[in-house]
Order: sequence, then C-alpha cells, then structure tokens
Amino acid sequence: LGLLNYKTNKLINESILKIQEETSKNEGERLSQVEIWEKHLNYLLIPMAKAYIERYILACYIDFVNAFDPHTNAKAIFTKLALIGLQNQLIEDSRYFGNVISDEQIGDLKESCFALNKEMKNEIVAITYAIPFADKVYGVIAKPENLYQRIMKSVKDTPGCLERP
Repeated sequence: LGLLNYKTNKLINESILKIQEETSKNEGERLSQVEIWEKHLNYLLIPMAKAYIERYILACYIDFVNAFDPHTNAKAIFTKLALIGLQNQLIEDSRYFGNVISDEQIGDLKESCFALNKEMKNEIVAITYAIPFADKVYGVIAKPENLYQRIMKSVKDTPGCLERP
C-alpha cells in the first residue's frame, strides 16, 4: 500500500507542477484553463486518477482479506492472489519507483511472482471457474450503490489528501 501511495503522490505532484507551470506562463504563451486540462488529461490526470483508484481497490481488498478467519485456507489463498496482482502491478509500474526499488528488486519481484503463479495454479483455475461472469458480460450495466460517495469519502479520509504537496 505504501508503494501505491508513493506512486499516487508522485503523479499528483507532477500534475500540479505541470498545471502550475502552464498557468504561470506569459500572457501570449499561456493556454486557457480548458486547453491546459485537455493538454494534460491523457498523460497526467487520468494516470493520476487510475493510481488513486488502484490504491483504493487494494485498501478495500486488504479489508476483504482481513475479514476472513485467520485459521482458514481461504485467507492464505486470497492473500497470495493479492500478492500476484500487486507484484505484477509493481513490475509494470517500475518506472515510477526508480528512486525506491532497484532493478535487482524488480528482478526478485518477477521471480517471486513466477513462483507464486506456479504454486497457486490449481487455486487460480478453481477460483476462475467459481467466479460468475460480470454483469457487463451479460449486457447489464451494474450501478453499485453509492459508489461515487464511497470513493469521495475514501479520498477525504486519506490522511493528508487535502493538504498541499
């Protein structure tokens, strides 16, 4: 969770700096607020939002796993599945962690992920068959209750999220 916080904060800081840079340009060079938004939407703002959502999903998953009885096999299985997903994500996003994770550690993550996949292959297949298709597969658009309110509450409850970086 700490590394995802790092990635999210890094993207937030980069976004703020770029937008401040654009707004502080001289009158003839300065873009309108809409043009600044459009210029930075795909490469800064959307990745920033995705990083926060990834962090939020992991926090919810940790709560989900912690709700299991610690003495059951299910908690261990779901913990290992989370590790596989998180390790893959850290490997894919390694460019954000250049100051925090070395190339050697990324290599260790790859080896660990491979070992976990090999160890969990039977459980992964069983869980894949046990989970029903999403509503969207059936052509139904799911509307979870209060999703927006829950996400916004989570944002506001995150320590330091409303403070200036």
